[in-house]
Amino acid sequence: MQIKVGTRFQRWTTLEPPCLAERSNGSRYSVVNCMCDCGQTRIVTANNLLNGTSGSCGCLQRDIMSEMLTTHGATAAIRERALEKTGTAMSTKDADSIRLYTIWAGMKDRCGRPAHPAWHRYGGRGITVCERWRNDFQTFRAWALDHGYADGLECDRIDPDAGYSPENCRWITKRANIEHMRKSWDDDLDQRLIAEAKRRGIGPYDLIAEAVRAHLT
Repeated sequence: MQIKVGTRFQRWTTLEPPCLAERSNGSRYSVVNCMCDCGQTRIVTANNLLNGTSGSCGCLQRDIMSEMLTTHGATAAIRERALEKTGTAMSTKDADSIRLYTIWAGMKDRCGRPAHPAWHRYGGRGITVCERWRNDFQTFRAWALDHGYADGLECDRIDPDAGYSPENCRWITKRANIEHMRKSWDDDLDQRLIAEAKRRGIGPYDLIAEAVRAHLT
């Protein structure tokens, strides 16, 4: 997995290239040493950086909570008491909002920032975020909560060649998401593999090796 030192993922900045860590069952996965904008350093799973699941050491969560409480008119004293509980006694509603925010921010990052390591699979091939979502997190949040969002589900594009929009997105399990991506390649896998490798200036086997490494993290 190729993530350059100095790459930003929301509030994280990578300090070192990815390296492999080992789970208790012997399987390996990629991790990255990162620094948050607030100064905290932490080892973060590479996949959590790429898919937007992890956006900070926790300070982003606190700021989102503060903004939500302010938006809803809570007093300074109430906000402070709520923020003291952030990450420990958080309501399901607030936890959902924070997870949805990281998904929303990661979605925009992949589609809108050419320096993002996954840009070539999103913005680089024309995948965009619709204007309704791109400019308004609350609109995305409302759609998600009304269309099957649940903790553990992923936002999937029904047509993998179209962008993120209410008409083209749904909430499915990680396993179903992987299966959907596999099926979308079945009909013309060889042609798409060669075209993608050529576009990126690498050999088809190098592209396959990279995909395998990413899948195993």
